[in-house]
Amino acid sequence: VVKPNSPVVVLLCCLAVLQTEGLTARPSSECVSSDPAYSSLIQRGQKAKDAGRWDEAVKSFQQALQLQPGCSLVKTELGGLFYSRRDYAQALTNFEGALSTNSQDFYAAKFGGICAYWVNRYAEAIRLLNLAKAIRHNDARVYYWLGECYYTQGNLSQALDELNRVYSAGAELRQVVRGLMEGCRDRLVSA
Repeated sequence: VVKPNSPVVVLLCCLAVLQTEGLTARPSSECVSSDPAYSSLIQRGQKAKDAGRWDEAVKSFQQALQLQPGCSLVKTELGGLFYSRRDYAQALTNFEGALSTNSQDFYAAKFGGICAYWVNRYAEAIRLLNLAKAIRHNDARVYYWLGECYYTQGNLSQALDELNRVYSAGAELRQVVRGLMEGCRDRLVSA
């Protein structure tokens, strides 16, 4: 039986907010190509994405990736499209591909970690989220998802440490984590 103030209920109420966080547009200077076909595919993919035509966007970005397979930004963009569609396994594959090309891609590490969480690969989620944390400090959502991973694994002390970092990193998630933190503390005290 789930109690009204339990961390599970707090989490479920806030998932909609966390799920809508998207990838922000970034310049694609890393993947500049003089090939007009590549540029056309990128533009077509972006227009399709902006219009909500996901299948067309995926197809265009995948074709662009065939022309320039080392472009981590296109892999991250594809990961973002699959993430938006809640195809977390396919998104994770693309984010991991981006990281194999550019190990400092914050977005691939962060969203790859979130995707790994959703497909129950918690050790992978923790590894990717810790990478994101190393690349960019003070991202409240990275701390939040690390806390979620540790909490799910029963590592309450580590979960509490990560969730406490949310308070120093960003006010917008403080209410979200309060119930989760109280659940960690209650379980630690009763253990």
